[in-house]
Amino acid sequence: TSPYHRQRLEFFHSIGVRAIMVADIFTDTPGKGAIAFCHQQPHRWTDEEIAFARTVASVVALLIATNRGLETFAALDLVSEGIYVEGGDGGVQYANRAAREFAQGTGPVEKLDFPRPPAALGGSRDFHEIVFAGRDLEIERARLDNGGVVTRINDVTERNTAVFERRRLRARVQQSEKMQAIGQLAGGVAHDFNNILGAIRGFAGFLVQDLSPRSAERGFADRIVAACDRGKDLVEQILAFARAKTV
Repeated sequence: TSPYHRQRLEFFHSIGVRAIMVADIFTDTPGKGAIAFCHQQPHRWTDEEIAFARTVASVVALLIATNRGLETFAALDLVSEGIYVEGGDGGVQYANRAAREFAQGTGPVEKLDFPRPPAALGGSRDFHEIVFAGRDLEIERARLDNGGVVTRINDVTERNTAVFERRRLRARVQQSEKMQAIGQLAGGVAHDFNNILGAIRGFAGFLVQDLSPRSAERGFADRIVAACDRGKDLVEQILAFARAKTV
């Protein structure tokens, strides 16, 4: 006479069922899963039978929850991030495969040395960057309702190395561009200086031709020509530097 089974009465009669008792497995979502007990004759269920049905449904619910928990733990072992859970007393209750690898040890999880920030968790959550066993780690912690703490570990060593390499290459490019600009500037200065030296040396050459070889003025003119020649060598060095840096 239960309205819950009214649509199934024909099916029950076809298989010889005259009495049925159903216990929900998931009490929070009735009808999602159930355990059924049947009689081929009309039957009034006793309190003991009802209690037994409820117990069996609870056991099945526990088995399903355990299975789901095992599947969840198996899935957590496949992720690359380390995850471990501490109880209210600070003891580690669970650690996935990645977290155990970060701890670099074997044996029970409560005896392993997991990466931890230097300070205890003060609020509901925090975030730290630490170096542990030569690796750059990001540590994120969150407070659980029971007073425990769940910790997530992310290895960012390769990412940080790549960032450092990009910064180093960017600095080299900037330095190269700076040297190229200096080279172009030096080339322009050298050309202008070369023109000035050319004029000075030209007029000094006229003096050398016109003055008496034994006069003091001729000696001054020779010294001007020699200084211009030294300046010309210096200009060639600057131009060589400018050509190399410009390329």
